[in-house]
Amino acid sequence: MIFKGISKRFVTIDNQQYEEIGDYWDYFAKLFGRENLLGLGLNWKEDSLEYVIGTVDDSLKFDIEQVKDVYPDCKYKEIDLPEDEWKTYDGRTEELSKLYDAIYKEGVLLYEIESFRDDGNCRIRIRR
Repeated sequence: MIFKGISKRFVTIDNQQYEEIGDYWDYFAKLFGRENLLGLGLNWKEDSLEYVIGTVDDSLKFDIEQVKDVYPDCKYKEIDLPEDEWKTYDGRTEELSKLYDAIYKEGVLLYEIESFRDDGNCRIRIRR
């Protein structure tokens, strides 16, 4: 599957990425609608991760010019992801950090794909 979207690197020190990625989501949700988007986490480093807001189909067109004023350090990306061996977790958005605590107890990730619904439910797909 090809994930297409707008990428930005976020600092993970003291879990500050949750609020910053939440703001990133809110910005794109205003443009495209929250339930039409996916968030892809990848390329973890000691104190940061890359996060891409996008889709795995061609239903939305992402133009870097739409976001450059707000997120000048972002880039358009297409990432070829594996089709199989994903594990799914369902939960509530307000309990996202607890959900990730449980996920990370089993080890580090190669990829995470998040989806959020307006009713407060979320789905996390991971691949190690």
